[in-house]
Amino acid sequence: MLQEHFLSRSSTEWVEDLQSANVPAGPINDLVDVFTDPQVLHRDMLVSIPHPTLGEVKQTGLPIKFSDTPGGLDKHPPLLGGKITQRFYKN
Repeated sequence: MLQEHFLSRSSTEWVEDLQSANVPAGPINDLVDVFTDPQVLHRDMLVSIPHPTLGEVKQTGLPIKFSDTPGGLDKHPPLLGGKITQRFYKN
């Protein structure tokens, strides 16, 4: 019953109406929409990291930003069979 009612309009229409009534609202994005969202892009929440075997890989950026200590991501995940794997299986 409610599903039919909510499907009768687009999510954009629902969000606009709710926000105009001062109700906090936003869309629930699927995976593709998340990484094309203007706010996600503005906050650098999608970053490219160089990887030795895969080239440039994209991953999520740091969610918390500080103006004096911005932080950053510049390391790729450990390679399969690398030091981390060897240490894990050694113990």
